Amino acid sequence: MTRPERTWETTRLLAKPAVVEDAQVIFDEYASDASVAKYMTWKAHRSVDETVEFLTRCERVWIEGSAFPWSLWRKQDGAFAGLIEIRVGTSTVDLGYALARRWWRQGLMSEAVATVVAWALAQPTIYRVWATCDIDNVTSARLLERVGDENIVVLKGTFSVGTGDRFDPARTRDIPTGGYGLVPGRMNHFAMCRGETDFFVYGIGPRLNYWVPAAPAKP
Repeated sequence: MTRPERTWETTRLLAKPAVVEDAQVIFDEYASDASVAKYMTWKAHRSVDETVEFLTRCERVWIEGSAFPWSLWRKQDGAFAGLIEIRVGTSTVDLGYALARRWWRQGLMSEAVATVVAWALAQPTIYRVWATCDIDNVTSARLLERVGDENIVVLKGTFSVGTGDRFDPARTRDIPTGGYGLVPGRMNHFAMCRGETDFFVYGIGPRLNYWVPAAPAKP
């Protein structure tokens, strides 16, 4: 099974496995806040005991390898910032996240999500990274759009994507019919179609370079 690093950093954040010993600060800063829980699948915790139960589950799934939840801490002052979790499948990674309210709209979660997505798509067996959010959670939806510089949806056939500076068919991963792929911003990548393929690509620049081999000359 593909397992991520237990700890990692972004420019402003330190991520480490979520543990029970941090229950009080996570309850105070995050889990008890109805505003944080508004668009989540869980309700705000009414006591720290609920947070302890949740973090006990976090420790257990790390051991099992069924999920990988990290707590996020500001490097500047050590303040708790939020949580992010991924579940790793055979060829996909799905993620969820939430940020303590006092750190909203500062770009912190964008850093964390971008780092996780980049790690996932660098794994040779992973071709899809996905997340869902409440239809009314516009801020979270915008975050996902920013992180995914290029989004690929395959309607028919097989679309193959690889990462790196040089085109190499042997290093591609297939996105089959009905599949969705997300390539983070600033990640060099290439793609090819295997047979007749219908797909569409959408995203935000700044720049795309396309290379198309010359068509054979007509007889």
